Amino acid sequence: MSAKTPWVGDPRVNIQNSNGYAKVYQVKQVLKAIERLEVERGTTDR
Repeated sequence: MSAKTPWVGDPRVNIQNSNGYAKVYQVKQVLKAIERLEVERGTTDR
């Protein structure tokens, strides 16, 4: 059984270890996904 995602598309992001750090584009993808969830849930505190 698969879990339903909160939006159309695949919000999963692969984080690759690059000498102990995530790659910049991956961090941007994660931040965008978090922001989108906050907006949809009305939980932004900014």
